[in-house]
Amino acid sequence: MKKSRKKLQHILAMAFVIICLFSMAVPAAATETNTAPGDTTYGIAITCSYFDMDEADTADRSIYTENVFRLSSKTSSLYAIAEYREETQSYHVTGYTDSKDNATHLRCGTDGKLRISGLIPDTYILDQIQTSAGYSLAFDTELDFSSTTATVNGSEMDTSIDPDTAEVIAALPIQLVKEFDLPMMEPINIPLIITCVIVELCCIIELIIILIHWRKEKKSEENQIGG
Repeated sequence: MKKSRKKLQHILAMAFVIICLFSMAVPAAATETNTAPGDTTYGIAITCSYFDMDEADTADRSIYTENVFRLSSKTSSLYAIAEYREETQSYHVTGYTDSKDNATHLRCGTDGKLRISGLIPDTYILDQIQTSAGYSLAFDTELDFSSTTATVNGSEMDTSIDPDTAEVIAALPIQLVKEFDLPMMEPINIPLIITCVIVELCCIIELIIILIHWRKEKKSEENQIGG
């Protein structure tokens, strides 16, 4: 009996040692983050400008802060959540949400610049959700990042490497234009159009009748001469 108990204790001790060794060999599962160690990360350096404004018109630099954007992944249809970091003056993407209402509003600074960082290789949609009064929202922009290139709406972008973060930074200028109203059109006068069409048809019919009558007369004269 004592021999069996001792053997059981020996087996349990060996099992405990094996479990400890296995737990040391297999690292604990990491919490989900936006990037993985060793991955190339990307950033977007947006510069907003107004098409018909010069420096005098934009003396109140707060006008630039009226430009707000939202970023989403075209692949997953998820919206970016980001935190603003004062040290880099950029929005760093930390995660994603399936609700556009919970997406982070990315606002330009008083210099008209907006920096977004922490992006993994993917295809993104940048859409503007707010701008200055009297100006049109910019068209949605599709940005595609891979391990070697960055493209905007299918065209390759100018990129640089951030010396502090080693991120690939893509420059994206956005020019804002004023809204315009389509000219008012006069109401169409349907009865007048119908009357004009009828008159033209009558003229055409009358011309055809005259031509037919003329051809008959000419043919009759030819027959009389020939006879």
